[in-house]
Formats: sequence, structure tokens, C-alpha cells
Amino acid sequence: MNRSTRVTAVAAGTTVSVATAGVAFALWSANGSGAGSASTGSARNLTVTAAATDAGLYPGGPAGAVGFSVTNPNPYPVTLTGVSYGDLDASGSCEPDDVVLAGSAPTSLNLVVPAGGTTAGTLPGVIGLAEDAGDECQGVTLSVDLALTGSQR
Repeated sequence: MNRSTRVTAVAAGTTVSVATAGVAFALWSANGSGAGSASTGSARNLTVTAAATDAGLYPGGPAGAVGFSVTNPNPYPVTLTGVSYGDLDASGSCEPDDVVLAGSAPTSLNLVVPAGGTTAGTLPGVIGLAEDAGDECQGVTLSVDLALTGSQR
């Protein structure tokens, strides 16, 4: 008798699972809100001082130059761009009515005064003597109030 044996091979598949373990990090957030502050400075006025020029003025003659210096106490430079005129005066016995402001006196200028510094300036053709100014106006100093305007450079 012949015996046959049947052999069945069963292959079993093996699945390999690789599990990875993760490391979790916890992060605590914090936020804030509010305000910061800074204070501003205040612009300080410039000082304008008369500086006489020898204009050689005579009654009815052309208007002469006015000299001045400007001191800037601010921590930044100032550019002066405008000028206006106020009261006229004369030294000695020369009457203020004998002093005239020229109709063509300049109303603009371009003068830079450095931070903490002083700059000299001259405005041409500003002040003169009236045609009927008398001898009492010889050798005197004429003056005019100046108002200069400008801004931070």
C-alpha cells in the first residue's frame, strides 16, 4: 500500500509593526498689553541781537542794511525763512519819525542757525532817514524791531 502524504506548507505572513513613541512638549503662553511713553521737549525762543552796520545813511537816501545775530538755544538747528518789522527808533535826539522803513524791505531770508550756536545775518535795504531828517540825526544809530520765523531744519 502506498501511502501518500500530503504536505501543505502554509506560509504565514508576519507583519512587523514599528511603533514610535513621541515626546510631547507643553508650552505655556503669556501675553501682555499696555502703553509705553516718551515726553517731548519744547522749542525755546531764539534771541535776536542788533549788530550795527555802517550804512552811510543820509536824509532821503537809499535804505541801508540792518545787521543782527541770532542765538539758538535748542538742541537742533533752525532755518530762518521769514522776517517782519516792528517799531523804528533812533538814538540821541533824532526823532523816531525821522526813521523810515523801506517799502521794499525783504520779507524772506534763508539763514541756518546751528544747534546751541549763534549766526550773524544782514538784511539789505531795510531802514533809512526821512527826507526832512535834521542835523540831530547825524552819527546816530537807527534800529528796527525784527521778528524772525523759521523751523527745525
